[in-house]
Amino acid sequence: MKSYIDKLLVSKVRKKLINFFIKDSSAELHMRGLVREISEEINAVRRELNNLEETGLLVSQKRGNRIYFKLNTKSPLAKPLRELFYLDDEHVAQLFDLTKDVGKVDALMIFENFFTQEYESDFDLDVLYIGDVDVSILNGVISNMEKKTGRQLKTGLFNRRDLEFQLKKYDDFLIHNLSKFKIFLIGSDQDLFKVKER
Repeated sequence: MKSYIDKLLVSKVRKKLINFFIKDSSAELHMRGLVREISEEINAVRRELNNLEETGLLVSQKRGNRIYFKLNTKSPLAKPLRELFYLDDEHVAQLFDLTKDVGKVDALMIFENFFTQEYESDFDLDVLYIGDVDVSILNGVISNMEKKTGRQLKTGLFNRRDLEFQLKKYDDFLIHNLSKFKIFLIGSDQDLFKVKER
């Protein structure tokens, strides 16, 4: 069954290129390196690189005889595409489905670490729940997801009262995670700002 990314992006080569650069925003590669990386024909890669550069999503720089391509992180397309490609991950849908029975979830956030498994700090979370949930059911959900992903998930949980208290005192752990790139499966940034303003 095709994912929604496959349905949205007709060109398989374009999808692979976007996925490569979105998942590693610091990557810089020349055309032949990209051909090897995504296992596609050079002419198709050249055509799609030109298309993506025309949209402003990629930028290029000539070095010697080679042209290197990288993600233009300032492009207005970069963040929404990043979210879209991460949301296409099968584990995201599984986590969302399993969360339905844990209780009242005001916000469910997934952080980039969930996908990259790269952590800059001991504070870094994979998943953060906000709401009044049944902790034993949530533990079962996380345990189930850990089996599916084959690794331990760093998970945080705050009820509304605790969240408000920690935000008012600018808790380092919470501020660190909330300032990072995140995808809301439930709720939004606005919901968190409402708590801060009370």
